[in-house]
Amino acid sequence: VSVGGATFDKTLKVETVMPNRLKIGMEFGTDQLRAGSRIGGVLTSAWLHGAPARSLKADVELALSPARTTFKRFEEYVFDDPTRPYATERQKIFEGRLDETGKARVDATIAADAVAPGKLRADLTTRVFEPGGAFSIDRFSIPYSPYERYVGLRTPKGDKTRGMILTDTKHRVDVALVDPDGAPGGDGEVEVR
Repeated sequence: VSVGGATFDKTLKVETVMPNRLKIGMEFGTDQLRAGSRIGGVLTSAWLHGAPARSLKADVELALSPARTTFKRFEEYVFDDPTRPYATERQKIFEGRLDETGKARVDATIAADAVAPGKLRADLTTRVFEPGGAFSIDRFSIPYSPYERYVGLRTPKGDKTRGMILTDTKHRVDVALVDPDGAPGGDGEVEVR
């Protein structure tokens, strides 16, 4: 790597880089996972030459990490709670063998242990093991909604020069209540303090 006048090099042995020999796919049939509901996914794997990966051992690990909560009709609103820190949570949601067609059903309930500041990103790491012990790996991300409804605030922009909200002046703060898809969330009681 050359950066400006400096050159950095690292020796990497070819044997340390092993490409995937299996194609791996995961399908949940939805574009967003939701809290409290069971997820049913289908894990499929095949050798790169096309033959199904029969009876191979596989596992799927899920990592939940914070993501920015946004909705199309409410771009100016903030739906994430800045007072709630969130550390990535990991859990194994599948460990077993593929069937004779190279498929396995992944059935799990996902729940965040900590209180989330808003929506989360579910990162799934799938490994399928060859008979000799080597494995192929695939990573896949999908949004995860830990709540049934979200409260968003749209605060005033502030003055043009400093972006500050002036004191001793009334300011309007808009509140929106939406479901995980961004549709209006119906009636609800919101406490503001």
